[in-house]
Amino acid sequence: MAHGLVRGNAREYFVYATEGYGYEETDALPKWKKKSFAPRTRIRRFAFRVDGFVSVRSGPAGGTLVTKPFVFKGSRLLLNYIAWPRRVGRPRSAGEIRVEIQDANGQPLKGFTLNDCKPLYGDKIDHPVTWQSGLTPARFAGKPIRLRFQMRHSDLFSFRFAETGSIKP
Repeated sequence: MAHGLVRGNAREYFVYATEGYGYEETDALPKWKKKSFAPRTRIRRFAFRVDGFVSVRSGPAGGTLVTKPFVFKGSRLLLNYIAWPRRVGRPRSAGEIRVEIQDANGQPLKGFTLNDCKPLYGDKIDHPVTWQSGLTPARFAGKPIRLRFQMRHSDLFSFRFAETGSIKP
């Protein structure tokens, strides 16, 4: 096996492993008459989503996740998520995530409510959250906040705060 995870591209890590150690006889002769054996080994590659080992999942009925108060550095909130596409015949099955920033006591901050948040759709690794106000969370850096995630038919793998220049396309 390759030592640990290998970064394959911007979206995936890979683990390489072998299996089936041993040899297989090349013909039906008894072993004592054989001159060659064919190796019976396979190399496998397993792909993992970046930061995608675990997720918080919500079904089509939806759900809410609220963090404990924490302090952050940075100016942008980035999410790694999948909001699953709508299934045929199920109009309310389309996935969506919205994020609200709250103070340490759980009160929504003006301009950063769930209604202000532009809904997130699709499959993204490092996607910035934006609000209708056009404001960024930078004003709350260094102060305790909570995040409230409203999710429907989606997986949230991770979130992080970053400076604007460190956002990947």
